[in-house]
Amino acid sequence: MHTLTVLTGIEPYVVGKPNPNLVTLIMKDQNLSEDKWEKFLMIGDNLYTDIELGFRANISTCMVETGKHWREDIENPEKNIHMSKPTFIMK
Repeated sequence: MHTLTVLTGIEPYVVGKPNPNLVTLIMKDQNLSEDKWEKFLMIGDNLYTDIELGFRANISTCMVETGKHWREDIENPEKNIHMSKPTFIMK
């Protein structure tokens, strides 16, 4: 990021997961007001990016057990010290 700033003289605007501004940009692109946010569901297998994005954007989340993280990662207190908990879990 620093290199981009030095080369362009412009501070980059990061919108990748888990930055909640990503959800805001999608909402604006789709002309949806904030009262529609309760209908959004962030689905993903990564607690640190997908589920954290939903948590930061204040939308519901669903973790799918397809690869990155599993139910055991949430239930094991030694593993989940800094993880957001999903609203739902699907196998």
